[in-house]
Amino acid sequence: VSLGGGNEFGPRCERGDRALLAAVGGTIRVAVIPTAQADGGSDPLRAGNTGVRYFQRLGVAATNVRITDRQSASDPALMADLQTANFVYLLGGNPGYLLTTLRNTPAMDTLISMWQGGATVCGSSAGAMMLCAAQIGRVSGSREPWIPALGLVPQTLAAVHHEHAPASLGWELLKVLPAGYCVIGIDACALAAWQPDGRWHMLGNGSVRVYEDGGREPACYSHGQSWHLPATMVEPSE
Repeated sequence: VSLGGGNEFGPRCERGDRALLAAVGGTIRVAVIPTAQADGGSDPLRAGNTGVRYFQRLGVAATNVRITDRQSASDPALMADLQTANFVYLLGGNPGYLLTTLRNTPAMDTLISMWQGGATVCGSSAGAMMLCAAQIGRVSGSREPWIPALGLVPQTLAAVHHEHAPASLGWELLKVLPAGYCVIGIDACALAAWQPDGRWHMLGNGSVRVYEDGGREPACYSHGQSWHLPATMVEPSE
């Protein structure tokens, strides 16, 4: 699972995305999912097609899987398109709309099944937020400081577009999370790539800051650096 800090598909993002694609290796087929852009304020078709052209420029095949609402998240034809991929990319946009649109749908079940079967799942901004166990609540339309998210990455909350955020924000988020959770602060055009054994790798420009219980300063990582955060695996939330 790879968590991106936002501003996807720009030139500054190529460094991290090329490194991620090289690490995955083999024949890669990307499914671009533009759901987070479909809340009425953006054009998901255009956004998804931008992603397709971006990945084609990086040398891999890509398809815009146009899941934009709960009806299309149950469309058998779109689920078949999704299952032809081995690399899923969730765009940024509205995090609350993304989570509520996909939760408890065939699209969510298919995404989880593909990940369990070895597919790479990457989310940028809102997409990264949803892949974690906890998601910032207030920017998702909730009065709560955080809400349960998909949970592919356990005991983690992604704080995206973190390049201009003070460290105090990360610590404030950590305080409201359950014990044992961490906050991953990810700059735009940076990737925090997680493996189920607890290993993390930072890829791309900018930095990733990690906030853990008992810390005084967040650990800061740049391109090519790795770290380890053991966590208890949990089932993805319903």
